[in-house]
Amino acid sequence: MVVDANLLNSGPRYRVRTPEERERAFVSAGRHSRMVRILRKSLPVFGLLVLVAYFVSTRLNITVGDVTASIDGMDIVDGNLRMLNPTLEGTDKKNGKYVIRADHADQDIKNPEIIKLHAIQANLSTPPAAGRACRPCAACSTASMSGW
Repeated sequence: MVVDANLLNSGPRYRVRTPEERERAFVSAGRHSRMVRILRKSLPVFGLLVLVAYFVSTRLNITVGDVTASIDGMDIVDGNLRMLNPTLEGTDKKNGKYVIRADHADQDIKNPEIIKLHAIQANLSTPPAAGRACRPCAACSTASMSGW
């Protein structure tokens, strides 16, 4: 160990380090040891925080243009990713508002392009001047994300 600290590989031959080179090497080794000590403790804590944030997330909202998608939470049930109370809100090309909700949506982990919506409710309304609305319901439906 002492030999390794005092010898420097310079090509095909070895040479003895100068006192300044040894000092720099020990300072660098100390810095590396401190970084390893910090990362050994902080990386598992960070990983745990990411895992907790994933499963104990509060209501998640995503807005793209005029469309807002939201869920109340996520869970894994029977090998599927379950989204609780998914909601899709927005307006169509004629300024008609729509809100589509489901009790839960299951997305297969092995085939993520298929989503099954359960207990779907929708509220479709025309522009305010027309004053009409439609409220369709369905027990279950399957949506494919492959065309999006």
